[in-house]
Amino acid sequence: MSEIQHIRKNLFAMSQSGFGAIAGVDQGTISKWERGVLVPSQDELRRIRQYALDNNIPWEDSWFFEVPAQEEERVS
Repeated sequence: MSEIQHIRKNLFAMSQSGFGAIAGVDQGTISKWERGVLVPSQDELRRIRQYALDNNIPWEDSWFFEVPAQEEERVS
């Protein structure tokens, strides 16, 4: 599972379309992020982070760079 997919599915619990609306991109872009074809811009990452903070979703910036170990173990 990619870092972005972990954030979308496990923290925000939403579809690619809904997550894209938060980041200001379309569903296809989210799919490309999750597959590693594209990477989010700094502005897109800031929007994602701000959404989490505004909605009281526990947040750590390190999640942009690696999936927490306990999540990797659950997925494996």
